[in-house]
Amino acid sequence: MAIINGTENSDALTGTSSDDQINGLGGDDTIGGQGGNDTLDGGIGRDWLTGGDGNDVLLGGTSSDTLTGGTGNDRMEGGAGDDQITSGDIYTPWAGPGVSTIDGGDGLDSWTADYSTRTTALVLTVNTAPGAITTASDGSTIRNVEQFMIVGSQAGDTLTGGDAVDRFDGGGGDDRLSGRIGNDSLTGGDGNDVLVGDVGRDTLTGGTGIDQLDGGDGDDFLYGNDGDDTVVAGAGKDLVQGGTGTDSLSGGDDDDTIDGNDGADQIFGGAGNDLLNGGNDSDTLRGDLGNDRIAGGSGNDDIRGGDGADSLSGGSGDNVQFGESGDDRISSGDADGIGRDQIDGGDGSDSWSGDFRMATRAVVLQMNPTAGGLTTASTGLTLRNIETVTIQGSQFADLLAGLAGNDQLDGQGGDDRLLAGAGSDQLDGGLGDDRLWGEDGADILRGGAGIDRILGGAGTDTLYGGDGTDVLRGDADNDLVYGETGDDDLGGGDGDDKLYGAAGNDVLGGDGGADYLTGDDGNDTLRGGAGDDFLLGGGGNDIVRGDDGNDRITTGGATPGRHQVDGGVGTDTWTHSFAGATAAVRFALNPAAGATSVATDGTSVANVEIVDLTGTAFADRLYGGNGNDIIRGGDGDDILNGGAGDDTLSTGQGSNVVSAGDGNDSVIGGSGADQLAGDAGDDTLDAGDGNDVVLGGLGTDKLLGRAGNDRIFGDDGDDAVEAGDGNDEILGDLGSDRVYGDTGNDRIFGEGGNDQLTGA
Repeated sequence: MAIINGTENSDALTGTSSDDQINGLGGDDTIGGQGGNDTLDGGIGRDWLTGGDGNDVLLGGTSSDTLTGGTGNDRMEGGAGDDQITSGDIYTPWAGPGVSTIDGGDGLDSWTADYSTRTTALVLTVNTAPGAITTASDGSTIRNVEQFMIVGSQAGDTLTGGDAVDRFDGGGGDDRLSGRIGNDSLTGGDGNDVLVGDVGRDTLTGGTGIDQLDGGDGDDFLYGNDGDDTVVAGAGKDLVQGGTGTDSLSGGDDDDTIDGNDGADQIFGGAGNDLLNGGNDSDTLRGDLGNDRIAGGSGNDDIRGGDGADSLSGGSGDNVQFGESGDDRISSGDADGIGRDQIDGGDGSDSWSGDFRMATRAVVLQMNPTAGGLTTASTGLTLRNIETVTIQGSQFADLLAGLAGNDQLDGQGGDDRLLAGAGSDQLDGGLGDDRLWGEDGADILRGGAGIDRILGGAGTDTLYGGDGTDVLRGDADNDLVYGETGDDDLGGGDGDDKLYGAAGNDVLGGDGGADYLTGDDGNDTLRGGAGDDFLLGGGGNDIVRGDDGNDRITTGGATPGRHQVDGGVGTDTWTHSFAGATAAVRFALNPAAGATSVATDGTSVANVEIVDLTGTAFADRLYGGNGNDIIRGGDGDDILNGGAGDDTLSTGQGSNVVSAGDGNDSVIGGSGADQLAGDAGDDTLDAGDGNDVVLGGLGTDKLLGRAGNDRIFGDDGDDAVEAGDGNDEILGDLGSDRVYGDTGNDRIFGEGGNDQLTGA
């Protein structure tokens, strides 16, 4: 017998073909016995011992060692530390069976054995008592080993694990594998196997054959693989995959995820909020308790949600979907189309969504609003006990009608007819010349591309015309109506409506209520109807009629236009900017009822009592009427006349002539040499900069000269005059006036009345 000793360092020691005794001593050693009946002792350090041929004795020593027996009847002791022990008993016809004697010693030890070439069944049940011996059916004994990693024989093995992590591969034959406690990995391999995970987070794989998998407690992963398998997940949040074959898959308690994969499977979610997927072929799926999500996949599936608020998706094929108890969501159709589904929401407030985009002909689907009533679509699909629908139509001319819930109808292509029913619904016509009816509720209706006809019905609705020449009617209540692109016809109906024409030559009618109308770009026609309305023409040559009520009308702007304005009955206000005109503008408002006033740019006005005007950069002539008017001259040498009423007039640059007219007026000059006259009433005249002439007229006036050499005449009334800077000439005239000359060489004359004169 050869005796080979190592050192205190890390050695590589190899025996002979005879019987050897090899001692590693200190260090992390690698020791190989080769042939013969060898004794290998790793000693101190982390050692790797391989017995080779013969009946060997392997002693690990004090650290975490790796022991591999090789062929023969070996005895292996790990000693202290977390050891890995491999019997190496690979049974070959020429070597014959081997028997291992294993002692892991202290620490967390593992034993690996490969019986894959053996034709005799292996039976092994781990004895979990401390220090107890586990005896395999081949005669191998194992002590103080916590983890078992075993590949079974070609026959029907029975392997039962312990309290730690076990890895069993049954190999060939009809095997029975049980992990017991710990996070175990069990693989059935070939044959009809039974796998039981028991306690712990286990991974079970059936392999080929008709297998039975039971996850037990814990969050397990179970995969049936090939064959017609039966899988019971047990307690825990489990992940189950059936694989190929006709499988029976049960989730048990907690929230499970189950996928049938291929084959006509039976899937049961059990308690918990489960996720079930039938996969390919025609499957049977049952959600049972909990809020489940169930997808049938391809094939003709039978789906039942059970208790809870479930989500059911049939996919392609002719499916049966029954929501049963709870508020369920059911859908039909996918990218592959929709079949002749049978839908029953059951108890609760249920919703259904259908996708007919792949249909080869027009779809007619008018929901039966009767409780429990049957609805049959033109495609053969039937619905019952559904309260809310979401429908995507075909590329053809569909007829789709909703229910009392908050429905969504999308016509897609074709000339569709969409009826919303009661509830706050959303309708989208899509492509084509569509007709949309909103009915009750706060509906949102979109025409999409094409020449559409949209009616909001009762409720506060929002209507969008989309592209094309559309007709939109808000009907009752306070509606929002958007024409969008195209030459649209918008009607608000009753209620306080808001109408927006956008681009195009639009027609807007407010009808009853206090409405807001905006024509935007294009040559628009706006009619306010009854009520106090606001009408904004926007760009283009607009026709704006206020009709009844005290209306506010706005036209003009930076873009020139020839507008026709008629305020109608009531006290109406017209706001207009001539800023876009290319030449000076002359306009005088005729206040007589029914009289038409025409500006030199072609804009005409009738039945307007109050004006708010803005001039151009040229020399304009703008005259107000009998109302409280606002007139802005802009730049240029303007002539402004407020007429009767309490007016506000202002000028820009240039030498302007302003007559406030009767009433308590406010006049603001500019930087040029202006002539301002107050006329009757208590006026405020502010001349601004420049050498101005200011005449207060009748009434108690306030006159401000500001900078420049001004000439200021108070005229009748008790006037207050501030000349401002410059060499001013001031005449208080009649009345008891208060005159303040300010800086400059001023000439001040009080004339009649008890005047107060102050030079500076």
